[in-house]
Amino acid sequence: MTEAQFIQLGQEVLYKMQHISSIEAACDLFPQLEKIKLYIYNNPDNQYVKQFIEVFIELYVEAFFNKDLINSFAIPEQYHYYKQIRIYMNLPYTLHPFYAQVLPKTLVVPSEVYGDFYQTFLWVLQKYRPWLADHPNLQSILNFVGENKNIIRGSKDDFNHLSVEINSYHQAINGQRLKELEDFAFMEQCMDIEEVRRKFINKKIGNIGELYVYKLIKDQYFHYFVSRDIKNGFGYDIYYFDSKSSIENLVEVKTTMNNSEDDYFKMSENEYDVMKKCFHNPFAQYYICRVHLDKHLNPTYTLLSMQDDDTLSNAETEYKLYQSLNGERYFRKQEQKRKS
Repeated sequence: MTEAQFIQLGQEVLYKMQHISSIEAACDLFPQLEKIKLYIYNNPDNQYVKQFIEVFIELYVEAFFNKDLINSFAIPEQYHYYKQIRIYMNLPYTLHPFYAQVLPKTLVVPSEVYGDFYQTFLWVLQKYRPWLADHPNLQSILNFVGENKNIIRGSKDDFNHLSVEINSYHQAINGQRLKELEDFAFMEQCMDIEEVRRKFINKKIGNIGELYVYKLIKDQYFHYFVSRDIKNGFGYDIYYFDSKSSIENLVEVKTTMNNSEDDYFKMSENEYDVMKKCFHNPFAQYYICRVHLDKHLNPTYTLLSMQDDDTLSNAETEYKLYQSLNGERYFRKQEQKRKS
């Protein structure tokens, strides 16, 4: 590549970085990024290489030090979960997933940080902006990332409108072909088709339950549908704030079509840990919403809260921890509480 070609290609890439809107579009740039990286590696002292790197890094600095992100860190710790949500939503990686792909594709970074977006950026700052590497705002971001690995590594759940989810369930249960199931099967290639269909049906049941619960909450409270609109690594599905009590409420939805008395469900280690933290937090409340769907997919709800490490209950119903296995905890329904 000639110097003139590098200048032109660099200008195109920098422009596209500021206007890109999807990971797919980012991937389309990878061949160009590899050419830029090679030219940078072979011409580190070229003035246009240095200019490109300066502008390139400045885009990242602006993302890491944006006003919304800094304001998120200023939210009082009393509103811990709202603060967590707002910080996560304003992190550069979540604002611009593309950035996580472009940084190591463009600059030569050591293998020990390659693959970790935030450590990669810190390494870049230490090399090219050493006066910013210890900035308190950046350290706050790195501390947050370190303490919230479940969120950073999580993924967003896919949801359709409630009526569409119900229709997909009926089609799948009746053995019909539908594109969504075929796409789902493509992601689960190691399973046979009937196993995939069962997993798909269970996913639809879970989605339907969450959408029913969200429908009850969305018009009454300030809220976030976390698992649908943000990520599922938070340890709960829905957040809502009760302004009357100033309490943050976290709802984890567990849905089933098993309506027998021998009811049980499992919690992930992350869900259980968040529930325990809420149990000791006077400003937060964690609920398990056990949703039972009948054969027509009509819901009934049981709202449970933690009473101790082994017990979830409400006024009429109690679930006891009966097994911990592979980081998951299983709770089983006890005999109906007797009224005194």
